[in-house]
Amino acid sequence: MIFEFLPNETLIECFKYLNAFDLFYSFDGLNSRLNNLIRNVRLYINFEDVNKTIFDKFCAKMLIDSNIRNQIYSIEILNDDQCFQCNLFFSSFPPNKFPNLQRFISIYPLLGDEEDYFAYNYDIYEYRPRPKNDDEQIHLKIKQSDLPLSQLRTLSILNLVSLRSNIHQTSIISLTILKFYLKDSECLFNNLPMLNYLHIKSIDRCREKNLNILSNYQYSCHLKQLIIGQFNEKFENFEMFVKQTPNLKSLTFISHDNHDIYIIDANRWEYLIVS
Repeated sequence: MIFEFLPNETLIECFKYLNAFDLFYSFDGLNSRLNNLIRNVRLYINFEDVNKTIFDKFCAKMLIDSNIRNQIYSIEILNDDQCFQCNLFFSSFPPNKFPNLQRFISIYPLLGDEEDYFAYNYDIYEYRPRPKNDDEQIHLKIKQSDLPLSQLRTLSILNLVSLRSNIHQTSIISLTILKFYLKDSECLFNNLPMLNYLHIKSIDRCREKNLNILSNYQYSCHLKQLIIGQFNEKFENFEMFVKQTPNLKSLTFISHDNHDIYIIDANRWEYLIVS
């Protein structure tokens, strides 16, 4: 069967698997039917392995046809190699100009308006200190004000530093964090009260001696699923954290190198579950 003879419903399902750059490069201009279809589907932007020519052509189309911005619902920035294209793209099309954007996935921290990327001094993948004189790399600066946080449903970020400014967003229901301290739990629950899915890639131990996990005992009543990767905290602090999620239905640990022996204490877990 010739591809263009497929029904619209089938074509639209196929288009869901294509990056917006590739979708427009492959089908725009072939015929009026395909032109119309690709302009009436949701688009996702992923900067990974995007050819410069394809990237330039798509950006040119967006400059001519501003309605394409209304189709974009997801943006993903997943590694350092994408920073140059991302900077070019966001200089012309900032995320807060996409009225239907619902997913923003980034390995970079969200910055406050006066904050500098290098102030965080993180190695994105290993969480090791990064030399401050690292001028050879191109870094992406994404400010909190650049995102339409009030309309996002899914957010993936490096850490919660930027959320300490009390953004209080009720639209975000799914959050992935690469690096998390349990002392930031109150910030998390206060600012994102409607979370029902939380994936924490790494919970690191806080160096503060008097750790107050939740000073105001802010509950996360909507959280249903919690996934934790590397766990480097004390189990007693985790107990305090998870007790603030009374409606939790699914808890997954995928850590393989825990530092607290109580994390595998069956009696401790039984007491936590029934208490």
